[in-house]
Amino acid sequence: FRDYDEHNPDVAMIGEAPKVVFNEPISGTRRFSAQSYSRARIKRVATALDATSNDVILAMVSGALRRYLHERDELPESPLTAGVPISIRHKAGASDAANQVAFAISNLATHIKDPVERMRAIKRSMDYNKGQLQGLSSGQIQAYSSLSGIPGALSMLFGRKPNNTLGNVVVSNVPGPAKTLYWQGAKLSGIYPISLLIASSGLNFTIISRRDEVDFGIIACRRNMPSSQRLLEYLDQALDELERSVEKLAARKAKAKTKAKAKAKPKAKAKAKPKTKAKAKPETKASTKTKPKAKARAKTKAGAKAGTKAKPGSKAKTPTKSRSRSKAAAGR
Repeated sequence: FRDYDEHNPDVAMIGEAPKVVFNEPISGTRRFSAQSYSRARIKRVATALDATSNDVILAMVSGALRRYLHERDELPESPLTAGVPISIRHKAGASDAANQVAFAISNLATHIKDPVERMRAIKRSMDYNKGQLQGLSSGQIQAYSSLSGIPGALSMLFGRKPNNTLGNVVVSNVPGPAKTLYWQGAKLSGIYPISLLIASSGLNFTIISRRDEVDFGIIACRRNMPSSQRLLEYLDQALDELERSVEKLAARKAKAKTKAKAKAKPKAKAKAKPKTKAKAKPETKASTKTKPKAKARAKTKAGAKAGTKAKPGSKAKTPTKSRSRSKAAAGR
């Protein structure tokens, strides 16, 4: 109740859902529609967004309801809510009764346009519910579910929020067979469950998750939900939107990584170059300077010695040549 008073967006309470077309009083007529969706596709989206398959299924339902109400120009500003049955048979203190179920109220975030952000809001709401129920026995969970509905029920009873309803829709995900089944050699192609409608809730999604497929069974009040079979198409479109959004996120992450690597490489080179230059320069300069000096000194010394030795010899040779030439001329 403290989180509710503080307007925590992850908290969804009974009686806080906006009233829409399928929350009118129901009639005796029904419309049933069913279809199977690839479980591998749902798992890929769940893995990419760090969510569960049940979170993705709720996001598909949310996207389908948003599109259905938007086309009728009846999409409310506040988000729809879904009653999600939770099995408590495995909890301590559970009885041998056939049905051992408690309800968690999930925010469907239908007011959010972006499919990924909508999905994340649904996940946060479901994680909040799991955190509240963690560590409780079956009796405590049932008591918690009942107490959490008191404020909304009182508001409706006294007419404080006439435009609200207890909840918009029920979404139940039931685990099915984990292996492929056959009957007299014929492969089982689908299990489509038919559930019940309750007062002021003329729409129900019941899902059975099998090995390779996820089977949706949708039952609706025919008077309140005209053309409810379109929800099957909208479910597929919602899954397509999530897949495309996940691909865009993966592409953005890949670009960000390549940019980060490209920025990091020049920095590493700039740091490495001064170190190698600082070490190499003194050695190369010292070697280049000492060698020419030594060679120059050696050359000058050698030249000086050669010059001193050659001068006397040249003086001795030149007089003899000139004398012989002058004698020859005189003789002539």
